[in-house]
Amino acid sequence: DSEVYAMSMGAIKSAIAIASELESETIIVHAYDPDFPKDIVNDASINQLIDAYSNLAAFAQPYGVRVAIENLEEPYSQQLLDSLLEHVKDLTFCFDIGHANVGKTMTYYLPKYMNRLSALHIHDNHGETDEHLIPGEGEIDIAGFFKLLKDHQYEGYTGIEVHGVDKAGTDSPLKTAMLIREQMDLLVTKAATS
Repeated sequence: DSEVYAMSMGAIKSAIAIASELESETIIVHAYDPDFPKDIVNDASINQLIDAYSNLAAFAQPYGVRVAIENLEEPYSQQLLDSLLEHVKDLTFCFDIGHANVGKTMTYYLPKYMNRLSALHIHDNHGETDEHLIPGEGEIDIAGFFKLLKDHQYEGYTGIEVHGVDKAGTDSPLKTAMLIREQMDLLVTKAATS
């Protein structure tokens, strides 16, 4: 309803102002949640999302913050992102490589939206569930992905989204972070030499 909409928009606008204070360049706002109704891709919902994202992108501009939309669960993500990125010219894209692998959309979003890319979520999985593994522990060709980014001269935000770090076999967050850094260095080096 309109009261919930106004409160949600107010909360996101506050987050944009805070992001600006923290000198963040991008804020990622999910267009939907997997618990949303299955008819989320109807015209009324898409038009409401277009209106909301247009409002947020315009609000964020004076703050020097970009609003990005992330690919989430399929089959809804493609329809929503295509509509939003077509109709909201200042909206940017956050590519989540793990979501794309599970949704079998690795080649759908990129390079199609490479020119709108402002953020990345990097993690690994085996293609069935969103495992959020350390890059290199699953089946995703992350080195090939980094090569694609290099070829397109991507220089935006890259976030590592690893859950369940106890699977890494380390006994401390610092050791886990060092393991992730070592693995990422290997994958970036592999991408640079291929």
